[in-house]
Amino acid sequence: MLRFIVRRVFWALPVLIAGSFVLFVALHLTTDPVKAAIHHNVSTDALIKFKHDLGLDKPLLEQYWVFLSHFFRGDFGTSYTSQGAVSPPLRTALANSLQPGPAAPR
Repeated sequence: MLRFIVRRVFWALPVLIAGSFVLFVALHLTTDPVKAAIHHNVSTDALIKFKHDLGLDKPLLEQYWVFLSHFFRGDFGTSYTSQGAVSPPLRTALANSLQPGPAAPR
């Protein structure tokens, strides 16, 4: 039984990393956070600076490495739309999700 658990835990990390990479690439290909966060009447220089500030001008693998290293440190980054930290609203939502619901009537 212990061997089974160790094997499962051993394979869980590569599967989670591969899954996160596929999701990261899919989001990168289908969304443009700059368009979501910037108004339409913005100069090209401002767009370039904004992409640089977000790190979106770096190669995809470098962006993923930064994402992964920050994730394992517990830093979930900055919201593209609100420009605030992602962690506080995530903690609030997680705390609400973990609270027990009302007891079922008998």
